Amino acid sequence: MVEHMTDETCLWVCRKCGKEKPFEDFKLEKGNRFQRTRLCKECNNRYFQEWSKLHHRDRHGETMTEEDRIKNRRRSREYYQTHREEKLEKGKLYKKAPKGLARTELRLAVLSGKIRKPSSCQKCGKVVQPSHLHGHHEDYSMPLQVEWLCSICHGDRHQTLPRKEAKS
Repeated sequence: MVEHMTDETCLWVCRKCGKEKPFEDFKLEKGNRFQRTRLCKECNNRYFQEWSKLHHRDRHGETMTEEDRIKNRRRSREYYQTHREEKLEKGKLYKKAPKGLARTELRLAVLSGKIRKPSSCQKCGKVVQPSHLHGHHEDYSMPLQVEWLCSICHGDRHQTLPRKEAKS
C-alpha cells in the first residue's frame, strides 16, 4: 500500500482510483495498522454517498426514496422554523443554569491547561485515559472544584445521591 517514503511525504495509492496521493488525503481509521483507510477521501466519500442512497432506511426499516428524503428534510426544516425560539431559549437557559455554567468553565479550564486531569480515578484508583474521566461537581457554585471519577464510579456516585440531587 505504501509506495515510497521521503522525509517530507508518504505517498499511498488509492485502491479505488489508483492515484498516488499524500498520506493526509486518506481518512482516519482507528482499527487499521496505519490508522488510515485504503481509499482516498474523495473515493471514500463517493462510495458512502452511493451506499447511503441504496441502503438508507426510515425508522420502520423501509428503504427511503429520494422523494422521502426531501420530504423529511422539508418537514424537519418546518419544525425547526416553528419551534426555533423555544429551542434557542431552552439552550440559553441550560447554558445560563448553574450546572451548564460550571461544566463550561471546567471544560475551558481543562482546555486552557489551567486544570490538568489526573491519569487515574480519584475514588478507585483505576488508571484510565483522561478523556474517560468525568469531573463530578459537588457544588456548582465552585466549578473548578471537582472529583475526577471513572465512568463506573461516577455512575455509583449518582446512585448514592438523594433523588433530587441525582437529576442535577
